[in-house]
Amino acid sequence: MLVYDFLFVNPLHTLTVSDPGEWLNLVLLLFVGQTIIFLLRLVAADRRSDARRRPLRSQSKTVGEIEDERAEHAEDEPDGGGVRE
Repeated sequence: MLVYDFLFVNPLHTLTVSDPGEWLNLVLLLFVGQTIIFLLRLVAADRRSDARRRPLRSQSKTVGEIEDERAEHAEDEPDGGGVRE
């Protein structure tokens, strides 16, 4: 935030704010930064807890896993595993 103040707020290259409207910009910048940090911490905590919950998930296969198994079995068959008519 100090870098923003130093580089982009008039008077430039000082840490003073001459325009009272710029205070609102500085406060909004701080608020947005803190909100992003909060959301990133929530995502990280959710991923950590998701890793703990993973063994409790359903043992049923997904459609993608079933298709992968069928494709593997089709490769093993001598006729190429095509559709039979």
